[in-house]
Amino acid sequence: MSYEITFNRKGILSFTVSGEYCAAYCSGWEKHFNFNTETGSAILISDVIKSDSLQAFKDSVFKRKVNELTNYKVKLKEDFDIKSVDPDTYAWVMEQVELYCINSISLEQFSVSDLEIEIFDNCEFPHAIMNMHPTFHLNYSYSSIRELLNPDWKKI
Repeated sequence: MSYEITFNRKGILSFTVSGEYCAAYCSGWEKHFNFNTETGSAILISDVIKSDSLQAFKDSVFKRKVNELTNYKVKLKEDFDIKSVDPDTYAWVMEQVELYCINSISLEQFSVSDLEIEIFDNCEFPHAIMNMHPTFHLNYSYSSIRELLNPDWKKI
């Protein structure tokens, strides 16, 4: 296990705990935590983003995730066309993206840093194709979402 502190100022503590375990296959995980150090309360995305802007922010993050996954599928198709991905693996990966990744968004896991907030809504693949999982970053600079931030958060 390990951890990384991404922000620890002005009453806000944001950190990530990572771990790995091995059985038949090794598996890793990551969990992101955000706390108000004065109250001990967990910070939710609704504490960062104004309530009347939360749906617009969620829609924006979802659109960006879909765009990232669409680009991933295009690249995967190119790899399939040049035969660097076999047909069964290609079909399985595409199925995982379509059934479990591209149709929803979660804002529960996020990390705060000096310049941005990053949303984590990764696609988890079965072990046999884990090396094929898409990687993307859903990070937003505070300046790019300034009008969506809660007034208290702008001070932080």
